[in-house]
Amino acid sequence: MGSGSLAAMAEEEGIDLVCGAVRNGIFNDLCSGSNVDVCVIKKILLLQGNKEYLRNHQFPNPHTFVSAKNVFVSKDRVLWTRITPLKELVEEVDGRNAIEQ
Repeated sequence: MGSGSLAAMAEEEGIDLVCGAVRNGIFNDLCSGSNVDVCVIKKILLLQGNKEYLRNHQFPNPHTFVSAKNVFVSKDRVLWTRITPLKELVEEVDGRNAIEQ
């Protein structure tokens, strides 16, 4: 039995807690992701700049298909094209007088 404090948590318990939160975020957002990445930063090694980055730590929602690249080809034909040159009309209005009226 631990004290229940987050400071007394072991590293693996912390990783499991974060992974569970990320998994819940993935599944509650209509399966918006497919993997869980974790970055562990230890306070003792912070001065040395050491961190452990666990890329693809878990795959709770794996892709079941291989996406083909550059497959989408436009099947629509251009029937006609008309280019209309734009004529800019800029009218300056003094905003101070409009507010006072």
